Amino acid sequence: MSERKPYKTASSDEQRALIEPVITAWNVLGAGDRGRGAHGVRARERRRASHLRDKVAADSDRLEKALSTRGSRTR
Repeated sequence: MSERKPYKTASSDEQRALIEPVITAWNVLGAGDRGRGAHGVRARERRRASHLRDKVAADSDRLEKALSTRGSRTR
């Protein structure tokens, strides 16, 4: 039986050693989504998007309030 050739995209041991900490950190941060594949990534991104929408809405509410009180002072 012939020896298998590595894939063209396979990482060398040196490359793997460089990216291993990044992969480990990614797995730790996504521990709640582990095992769900792409569905876990999508869920995490939905949570982030929801958080950002809430933050933008809160910031715009504060800005609107600040501008309305500023306008009433100049009258």
